[in-house]
Amino acid sequence: MINRVLAGVDGSPNSLRAVRTAADVLDRELQGTLTLVYVAKAPTALEWFQGAGGLVQGGIEEVEKREREAVEAVTREGQKMLEEARSTCLDILKDRPVRIETLVLFGDPAQLITEYAGEKKYDMIALGSRGTSPLRGVLLGSVSYKVLNSAHCPVLIVK
Repeated sequence: MINRVLAGVDGSPNSLRAVRTAADVLDRELQGTLTLVYVAKAPTALEWFQGAGGLVQGGIEEVEKREREAVEAVTREGQKMLEEARSTCLDILKDRPVRIETLVLFGDPAQLITEYAGEKKYDMIALGSRGTSPLRGVLLGSVSYKVLNSAHCPVLIVK
């Protein structure tokens, strides 16, 4: 029985297909949970500083304000993707006792998805494939490849 699935969302067509597949494999009779997670890379101080155009007038308060605004913008972008993903699977789950949760995290996607799934004892992780060859996935360190090799539960990769 699969009652708890963690599905990674990145806005790609493959991740949306993974969400639909994750919804479909959940047990049809028992209470289940589908958690949709978007993992954003938090802007580093240097990236943020360069994006702000260099020097910032107003001191540390202005820097903190702009940094907070950058994180909020990334969070809104993630929430938008999560809502789109949530909508794509509502028809599959309409008559089933499944709770849909959404979550935005910051950091390394493969590491956070694997750790979160382990800590919360998910039955399965579902991810979209970027469509790269196995060799290219190894060389690029793709999220799906890293999760597949480090997760302690089954991983479904959807193309």
